[in-house]
Amino acid sequence: SYSMLKNVYTLLKDNLSGSGFMVLGHGIDSHSRSKLTRRFRTTKNSILLGTSSFWEGVDIPGEDLSCLAIVRLPFVPPNHPLLEARTLKMKEERKNPFIQLSVPQAVIRFKQGFGRLVRTMSDRGVVLVYDRRIIDTTYGKIFINSLPKTPILIKPTREILPEISQWMDTK
Repeated sequence: SYSMLKNVYTLLKDNLSGSGFMVLGHGIDSHSRSKLTRRFRTTKNSILLGTSSFWEGVDIPGEDLSCLAIVRLPFVPPNHPLLEARTLKMKEERKNPFIQLSVPQAVIRFKQGFGRLVRTMSDRGVVLVYDRRIIDTTYGKIFINSLPKTPILIKPTREILPEISQWMDTK
């Protein structure tokens, strides 16, 4: 949501002040995805914060994108009219709309987000997932198993950041 993005933007901007990092926020610095993406590509040490619209149609190959942070698994909001209609129909058919509709749709978007990071054979990077549902729920395994074979570490941020830094330095 935009309010969460704005909070993170302010937090990062305050904490990274004078560090040489530029924080760019969708709906804050610009409402145009293409302008923000272009500025992100041309600004060294930049951090781009985007809403759900960034899950699809954004291509940033190479070293310009080396870390992707996913704050929430990309589920369609339950009050979305199309999802509500499909959910109602599936319930009438005695199906489980969450497992049979919502989870598969979210997994596709999750894989698309993951795919933003690795576009070419030489691309590499780190994906941080902050939504605990990926490890705390049974359907979280579906998300993890949808990814290409890759090392997965489950640790608190403060413990994993030094490892990420070391791994990124081995390029």
